[in-house]
Amino acid sequence: MRMQASTRQHVAQVTAAKSPRTRTMPLDNGVSEQHVLNNEVAELKVAASEVAGRRQDRSNDFKGATPAAHPPRRLLPLPGPDFYLRLPSCVAPKAAFESMGSNAHTDDHDHVHSNPGPMYQMEWVQKLIRQIQHCLQTNSAWLGIDQSKRQRVLDYACGNGTVSSALLTAFPEAVFQGLDIATSQVQRFNNEATKLLGESQDRMFAIQGDLNDPQPVLSEPEWSEFDAAIISMALHHVKDPVGFLMRLRQRVKRGGALVVVDWLQQSSTTDGSHAAEHRGGDHKYDAADMTKLSQGPKIWPGFSIHDIHADMTAAGCTDVDVKEYPEPIDAPEQMHGYNRMFIAKATVL
Repeated sequence: MRMQASTRQHVAQVTAAKSPRTRTMPLDNGVSEQHVLNNEVAELKVAASEVAGRRQDRSNDFKGATPAAHPPRRLLPLPGPDFYLRLPSCVAPKAAFESMGSNAHTDDHDHVHSNPGPMYQMEWVQKLIRQIQHCLQTNSAWLGIDQSKRQRVLDYACGNGTVSSALLTAFPEAVFQGLDIATSQVQRFNNEATKLLGESQDRMFAIQGDLNDPQPVLSEPEWSEFDAAIISMALHHVKDPVGFLMRLRQRVKRGGALVVVDWLQQSSTTDGSHAAEHRGGDHKYDAADMTKLSQGPKIWPGFSIHDIHADMTAAGCTDVDVKEYPEPIDAPEQMHGYNRMFIAKATVL
């Protein structure tokens, strides 16, 4: 399958454009990279404390002081919202540094000029990328994508190409089409495609796009009727996970596969019993359960196995199956609870 002219033009524009904040540190405002990262670690501690405190309120699994016993914490001033973007789609926790994007695709914090570049230099992030790729590769035959046919796969919140590059060999006939809200991420994706495949990007290419506010190019046939869609480490940023999964499902043909990789909720609610009670019979999400970071972004503290089963079913899928990735994630100590991930697949009705 060859790119249509309009899509090729979008790819060329992003590749040729000079992404914002790609120059060497220090940043535009003179703040050093180390200062930025120190501040983000401080922010991470606060976010982790909020999640842990909320979980203490809801279960008896935590011992010791209640959240009220914690002394008030003062947030350090941050250099600007550009660092509260979105970690590589594949990575996140957007929760952690709020890097990566935001979400127009995932609601209120990603934007077209997001640039999480420095985060890719962090050792634990690099390891997490490898773990996501390993998870996808070892489960490639299970994903529900036909390895013998010319399949079209939508890599949503594609970031630097972690998902697509992991599956290129497993699906030698497949075409991977990436979408990301941030032009800097699209450029990273297309650079990775060039590195892996040469100048021909007919098997792996990305454009800037947002399913919550789709541009005209996304109305073209090339961006619908996919055989599969994959979203990795981005759903926990979406205010309405079920509604967003519906939008993603609408891009996949009937009988196709919808795949989600994200954080597994680590608390007494992991089996979903408490989640069902708290959210009610209709399984609606309460925005009060999201962790709010100081710069505005909010994130869900992962999803229980029950959550993802219910959400994918409500989004119009069947045959939902979920696997927990066996290796723990070596996230920073401050990221309490973000140390497990899952992979889920479902068939689109």
